[in-house]
Amino acid sequence: MDKHRTVERLCQLVSQVGSKIFHSKRPHDCFCDTSLLGGSATIDEKIIAYIEDAVRIRMDLTHHK
Repeated sequence: MDKHRTVERLCQLVSQVGSKIFHSKRPHDCFCDTSLLGGSATIDEKIIAYIEDAVRIRMDLTHHK
């Protein structure tokens, strides 16, 4: 997967968590503009923390099988 597609998918993930979990009450304008990280972004820390926790939980569940 190239850089453009990677950033695009990560942006979609941040947007999904921001809208579905936090009901768009926390900033999540993401980082996927056309210049790929060339612009500014505002992503609430709690959105990133939620994604990190979800990944840790998944890794723990997978590791203990």
